[in-house]
Order: sequence, then structure tokens, then C-alpha cells
Amino acid sequence: MKKPNIILIIMDAARVKNFSCYGYTKKTTPNIDKIASEGTLYENAISAAPWTLPSHASIFTGLYPSEHNTHSRHAFLDPKYPTIAENLTQLGYTTVGFSNNPYVSAFYGLSRGFNEFELIGLDKRFFKNNTLDIQSFLRNSSCRGIKRYLEFIKAILHEGNPLKNIFNVIYIKFQNNKIKRFLGDDGAHITNKKIKSWIKRNYNNMPFFIFVNYIECHVPYSPPFEYRKNKLTFWRDLRINQDSNGYNFKQFKLSDKEFKILESLYDAELEYLDHRIGEIYRFLSEEGILDDTVIIITSDHGENIGDHGLFGHILSVHDTVVHVPLIIRYPEIFPAGKRVKQRVQSHDIFKTIMDIVDKNNDIKGHSLLVESIENNPDRIIISELMGLNVAVDLSKAQEKYPDVDVYAYDFGLKAVYLDKYKYIKHLDNGQNELYILSEDPDERKNVIKEHPDLAKILDETISKWVEDIEHKENIKSKIKELKRSGRI
Repeated sequence: MKKPNIILIIMDAARVKNFSCYGYTKKTTPNIDKIASEGTLYENAISAAPWTLPSHASIFTGLYPSEHNTHSRHAFLDPKYPTIAENLTQLGYTTVGFSNNPYVSAFYGLSRGFNEFELIGLDKRFFKNNTLDIQSFLRNSSCRGIKRYLEFIKAILHEGNPLKNIFNVIYIKFQNNKIKRFLGDDGAHITNKKIKSWIKRNYNNMPFFIFVNYIECHVPYSPPFEYRKNKLTFWRDLRINQDSNGYNFKQFKLSDKEFKILESLYDAELEYLDHRIGEIYRFLSEEGILDDTVIIITSDHGENIGDHGLFGHILSVHDTVVHVPLIIRYPEIFPAGKRVKQRVQSHDIFKTIMDIVDKNNDIKGHSLLVESIENNPDRIIISELMGLNVAVDLSKAQEKYPDVDVYAYDFGLKAVYLDKYKYIKHLDNGQNELYILSEDPDERKNVIKEHPDLAKILDETISKWVEDIEHKENIKSKIKELKRSGRI
């Protein structure tokens, strides 16, 4: 039986509440809505983590951050954890990745297993001919520390014209970053060109696995000019401070009106990204491979846009950040128009892909196949934040904001969902939270004082879950030690 092609699309920082196929009143996602109508939509998908690096590592491995240990306190995916790209390569797939987020790159161990992997971004060089593509070089380098700088200096001196290269370094370094906000495209246009070109070149290498990270919805919100609803307010919009870290560290305030403007800009970003995803959908149809391709659309995390007194996606495991869209189109397996209400996790994608392409796999985990979900109705759902540093460079932040102790924000959170309840455990200060989601879906009322016994049970649930992971890791370590010593 011929294996299907697979395209995994991760829309960075795309929050589920702003998608029209999830009930948003504005028509922000007509193309994704169409794909959802031809596939299966998961209404309650939860990300394993609220920011890019651990969330992608979870999607790539099918593991929680506590298992793969890739997060703010260990910012690299260990080679001992097999990735979906590695598994698919072994099964005969040609694998390629296109990322627009530096966290999803070789530098953090997330390009492992791909035959080709490219970190994309705007080319800001002044001299483009006969020069080193500096940004591309740095984005795709896997070297760390002093070796990275030595490799960079060598490339500047030997790839193209050295004087032009040095000028480009200075030009890029001091370029006004607001230029990017005039341009309005965060890489989706060139990414789509690369995807289409790659598919046309690799027809003979099918089946293929394509991973794509689009970063359009990420702060700062800077939609293309034609997608702005009120073009006359362009200059006013540019003056709104979008330093999300500064806001979260309480260095300035934003009014409700300003947050409404920011959300309208966010909607425009999402609408533009939807257009680009529709472009890929139509291309697959024109090439005659649409129904032979599994299309998976999700997000690594959402956003707070004034929600819970926060801006962006740090410091939170509320549903505004960890409830993500998840849609799969593949008519052979996923029913058209099906909406799955049970909670699932975005890193279930790993097991799901393996179940599609290799029914005899022995991969542990949970699958998004409808029958698998229905057979596991009481599953515990977890999301984790394990520190802030790396997600935010705290040493630089401390220099920028000398009047605030930014290291006080370097805390950990774990959220557990069970039935209609959600419990958030604060690992550093004990200021825990309990919400009854059926009555309070926006998590506005912390009812932990009213239900201390329930909170205790859910707290014990998290502790037991952590113990089980630690026990499994301890067993693995003991087995490895026996292998190293030759006793097994």
C-alpha cells in the first residue's frame, strides 16, 4: 500500500479563539475553515508547553517537556529521543523542514532527522550579490559558543567579497527593526515559494514529509498593509508599544483600547496566514496530490492579548496560550466535517503519523485516530512551563529593565485537566489556581479556596504524574548502565 505524503503546518502563536472555524465571529480563517470542513477538527487540543522550543520538541517526539527535557533549563533536544523526521526517514520518506522561528533550528537540535532543513527569514543585506547570506548562515548553523563565532568569521572572509560581508554585518546590526513592520510579511511568502519549488523538484522522491513553521501571528503584530482593516490608522498603530516582555515586567501599561487595536492587527495577521495556507492547499490540488497528502494544521501555543493581565505567551498556561487549533485532512482516514470534543494534545501528532504510515509500530503514546480517542475518555491532560530563561534572555532583560528583578519571573507551572476542572500548580510560590471550565471557560475565577479537597486531589495527580516520569527515566538509566557494563 502506498504511503501518503504528510505536511505538518505549525502556525506559531496562533490562538484558537481567533479562528472562525472555532466560533470566532470575524471571518479570519476561510481557507482553514474549508480544510476543516473536509477533515477532522479537534475542539479541545492542548499544547504540552506554552512556548516554541518545548512545544515543538514535544510535537517532534511525542513526549512531554518533563520527558524530553528540552525547555528553558536545558535548551537542546537530546539525540537519544527519536524524532518524527528520523522515524519517517527510516520508513523511506524524503523529509524537509522550513522554519521561520530561530528556536526551531539545528542550533536547538530540532532539525535532526530531516534530509533538508532551512531556517528562513527576511534577507536584510545591503549587498546581495557575491556576499555571504549572513542571516541564513547564522540561522542554520548548529555550532555553539566560540566555535560558532570562529565559523562565522571564516565564512565572512572566504565566502564572497569580505569587505561587502563586513559592511553587511554592520548594516544588519544597526538596521531599524521597524522596517520589518512596514514590510508586513514574516516569511510566509518566500516559505510558500520554497515549498512549491521543493515539491516540484521532488516528485520522484515521494512519499514526502514537509514540516513548516509560519511565524506571522507572533508578536509584534505587523500584517501586510492590504490586510489592515483601517489603513488610515497605520501610523497610530505603529506607535503602540509591542514590547511584550516590558509589559509583562510591568514597565508600562496598555489601555483596553490599545489591546483592541492589537487584537485587530492580530486578526489581520491570522487572515494573511490563512491566505498563505490556502495557497498551499490549492497548489496540492492543482498538482493532483491533495487527497494523497495528510495535511495537519496546528499551533505550538497561543497568545495573551491583555488576557490575564499578560501580553504574548510567557508566564502563563491559561487556555489563551495552551489551547491550540488542530485540524487533520486526509479523507481516507479522517472523516470530513467531524468535530472531536474530547481533550487531546498536540504532541499526539507523533503517534498519529506513525499509526498512519506504519500500523505495526510499537510507539507509545496517544493517537488522534477517532477510535483511539473514544477508547480513552478519562485521559489526564498536562501542560508545562519550566522556567523563563532562554524564552526570554533574562541577563539582557535585567540590563534593559534594571528596576525590576526579572529573575523572579523564572518560575515553573504545571496545568492538569480532568473532566471539567483545570488546576494550575505554581512550582515556586504555591499560589495555585483551580477553574471550573464548564462554568468559567475564560479562567477568570480562581475557586481553589472554595474547593480545597478537589485542589488537593489534582495536586496529587500532578505529583504522581511527575513521579511516574522520573521512575521511567530511572529505569531507562539503569538499563543503559547494564548495557554499558556488558551485563545485558
